[in-house]
Amino acid sequence: MENFSEDFQWRIDCEVWKFQAKMKEAKTEHEKNYFCGFIGGMRYLKQIAGEKN
Repeated sequence: MENFSEDFQWRIDCEVWKFQAKMKEAKTEHEKNYFCGFIGGMRYLKQIAGEKN
């Protein structure tokens, strides 16, 4: 089970990094808010995944 959570965590980190890169390219306020919300959601999921360990 430990490998699963590590893999899950790695995938979330990967998504966050991808979105942070896109965030820098975001032109409008709407795009920035969208990416911020997505990153916040990913961090929340990571927190839940961490609590289950």
